[in-house]
Amino acid sequence: MGQQQILLIVLSVILVGLAIAIGISMIREKYTQGLMDDLAWQLIDAANLAYRNYKLPASLGGSENNYDKVVANKSSWMPSLMYAIEVSVDTEESGSDMLVFSATIPDGSRTATLTLDETGSTNLTWVKN
Repeated sequence: MGQQQILLIVLSVILVGLAIAIGISMIREKYTQGLMDDLAWQLIDAANLAYRNYKLPASLGGSENNYDKVVANKSSWMPSLMYAIEVSVDTEESGSDMLVFSATIPDGSRTATLTLDETGSTNLTWVKN
C-alpha cells in the first residue's frame, strides 16, 4: 500500500472514533435530561397532592392549612414514585411556612429541590453534584 492510502485509513479511523465519542456524549446528555424531566414532573405532582392535602379540612382527611400535618400525613397523599422524595417544612423569616421537596436523579449527577409556599406557588432548582 502506498503512503497516501495508509494516511487516509488512519485519518478515517480517527474520524470514526471521534464521531462515536460525540454520539455517546450526546446520548448521555439526553439520558440525563430525560431523568431530570421525569423527576421534575414527579416533584410537581407530589407538590400538587401536598397542596391539595394542605387546603383540605381535617374532617375530610386533610391538614387544615398546616404544613407540619402535611408532612406527618405524607403516607396518605404521597404516591409511590420512582424516586425517593424527601419532604420537610421550612419556616421563612416572615413566619410563613414552605414545604421543601428534594430528590436526586438515579445516576446521582443532579439534585432537584422544589419549594411550595402557602399560596401554592412552586420554585424548582437544580444542583449539579
